[in-house]
Amino acid sequence: MTAELVRVEQWMYQALAADATITSIVGNRIYSEAAPQGSTFPLVLFAHIGNVDVVRAMNNGRMAKNIMLVRVIGTGTSTGGNIKTVADRFDPVLLKENITIDGVRIAYVQHDQHAIRKDNENGVPMVYVGSYYLVFSQPA
Repeated sequence: MTAELVRVEQWMYQALAADATITSIVGNRIYSEAAPQGSTFPLVLFAHIGNVDVVRAMNNGRMAKNIMLVRVIGTGTSTGGNIKTVADRFDPVLLKENITIDGVRIAYVQHDQHAIRKDNENGVPMVYVGSYYLVFSQPA
């Protein structure tokens, strides 16, 4: 399926947007790849970083290992408070298995590693907290 990754991103958005704790803090500010210019913070941003197709034996097709980076982004330099609360929800929300969405099966999701970054964006201090996830998917 050529647009398999689109379905993975669709599931990821739906999973994050369905969590009451996340949406109580960021509202509907959950974006794939890039947030619109002028967005309000905090917000959640997830992005496809890369993938590896794994060929399976016995004519069972293939499975894609999609590398996704999921982060909550806020202004300031603190990783505490609401930023930490949102980041703490990523594992419970995303570590799932056997999900089918629009002809794509997400076999399972694995936490890979944490990610944290602090920098300045146009003179405004920003903090990014989240994790890399491996999303194993294949045509259903």
